Amino acid sequence: MSTERRKITLTQEEGLWKAVDEETDVEVRMEDRQDSLAELDRLVDADDFSDDPFFTAPTFTTGDCNVSENVDEHLNESG
Repeated sequence: MSTERRKITLTQEEGLWKAVDEETDVEVRMEDRQDSLAELDRLVDADDFSDDPFFTAPTFTTGDCNVSENVDEHLNESG
């Protein structure tokens, strides 16, 4: 965990503990207070997102086209 000073808010809402880092707006909601704080620390202090499923999930493509230039054109052709 970083040793620099930072402001967080910790509230209990609908049975979950919500921890928010005020500087980065990172928010965590968990059932356990300590788990919420620990996860907030982990996310704020992370140097990279290599273990985050959102950023490491595989993409699904047939490889038949490249829609990086114009998605609308591709949709009109295939639809």
